[in-house]
Amino acid sequence: MANKKISQLNQLSVSDVDISTDVVAIVDSSTNTTKKVSVADLITSNLSATDKNYVHNQISSSASWVVNHNLNKFSSVVVVDSAGTVVTGEVVYDNVNTVTLNFSAPFSGKAYFN
Repeated sequence: MANKKISQLNQLSVSDVDISTDVVAIVDSSTNTTKKVSVADLITSNLSATDKNYVHNQISSSASWVVNHNLNKFSSVVVVDSAGTVVTGEVVYDNVNTVTLNFSAPFSGKAYFN
């Protein structure tokens, strides 16, 4: 992903983002300092002390993943394959603690819940 301003990010698709190498610049307006953060760190870090997150590691290849994240919320999810490429699929919220992820083909990877 080339350098983009926040206003330009809505023009990107998930295929434009490489979580293993892309970074974003975050500006703290109170101190006027800029910090570069990797997309992977944004996905996996706990950005707020009160926010919960979970990383699911799908070891066996499957076209349907049932994930018990126990976050007690309808969380957002980003899925990557074993090479770190973002994968799109259907997200079915079974309840506030369980999600079923359906894909067009079986693969292994990780699901990041926030």
